Amino acid sequence: MNDSKNQEFRSDLISVGERLRDICAARVPANLGRYTGSQLRMINRIYELTRQCPEGIQLKKLAQVLKITPAATSEMVETLVKRGALERRVSPSDRRAMALRLAPELEDLFQMSVNHLDSHLQRFFAGLTDGEAAVASSVIHKLNIFLSAAVQQEKEQ
Repeated sequence: MNDSKNQEFRSDLISVGERLRDICAARVPANLGRYTGSQLRMINRIYELTRQCPEGIQLKKLAQVLKITPAATSEMVETLVKRGALERRVSPSDRRAMALRLAPELEDLFQMSVNHLDSHLQRFFAGLTDGEAAVASSVIHKLNIFLSAAVQQEKEQ
């Protein structure tokens, strides 16, 4: 890809990210602005992880997913519990462990935002042929894998 195409792609990619944030932010109250970027990243990850594990996520697993130390994770979790964003519960699968979940009100806000974004994505994909939809999904998935590996490589250097 030449420099001009690279620049156009980069610009479009950044714009897509901004539009996604705008769409999601439209359904989330301004009081989420009181959280830092790192806290919002943790909140979002917990939301996503609890879709796969409804009983909650253990701190050790969250630290692995976020790629930060358990001590740093614990400190952030404690802050978010005190602010009412997260709840700790005894894990149903291991009574010795605590499971983390979003507070119900915050989980409802995230679900509303996800539903709103999903409705936009459904309309987008409805305007594509099956082949275009498959290519779009494949390219985004491959880009995500590539960028995740690039971030990991940068951290290791």
